[in-house]
Amino acid sequence: MRKGRNAVIAALALGGLVLAANPAQAQQKWTIEGRGGVGIPVGDLADLVDAGPSFGVGISYQLHPRIDLLLSGGAEILSGVDADAAGPEAPDINLYHYNLGAVFHVLEPGMSRWSVDVNAGAGATTFDSDSFTTTAGTDDFSETYFTANGGLRIGYDVTPRVNVFVGGQVYLIFADEDDTAQLAALRTDVDAFDTVASIPVEAGVAIRF
Repeated sequence: MRKGRNAVIAALALGGLVLAANPAQAQQKWTIEGRGGVGIPVGDLADLVDAGPSFGVGISYQLHPRIDLLLSGGAEILSGVDADAAGPEAPDINLYHYNLGAVFHVLEPGMSRWSVDVNAGAGATTFDSDSFTTTAGTDDFSETYFTANGGLRIGYDVTPRVNVFVGGQVYLIFADEDDTAQLAALRTDVDAFDTVASIPVEAGVAIRF
């Protein structure tokens, strides 16, 4: 028993020496981030809602010095367009994004305080609207669809562990035209759609540990 315990202690001590000698390998595998900015609807979605605040969080793990696995979530709070000749005021719509993807560091980490990252992934987006009135009565819209996403960001290391960044993300949302006919019926300038996009432009902080 004592030999086994001594072996464990020796292994831990050796591991500690290795980590102390190679701190870059012992830490900063994980990164958490928070971000906020403005969400910009594109295409048919822009006929229903205006740009509004957006925010998100993410956590990533380093698979390779230049590649991270990223799990992220975000929300866009988009106000319905005002009433006009095209129809009544559209309902407010919130978009909730959940994505898994990969990040590629264009600049090799550690070579510069600056960072340029591109990412791509897939997941889902939930549309969640306020209640609205149609000829059939009061209704709302809540559906979840497959989403592909990609983005670019530029950052700067204010410390070895803290990076501030700004960037944009494109969410390509594959909706169901039969579903969105419910929204299109509200206004004459909106057609039922099956693919729309939103582009959050955000700044944030990432912390490595």
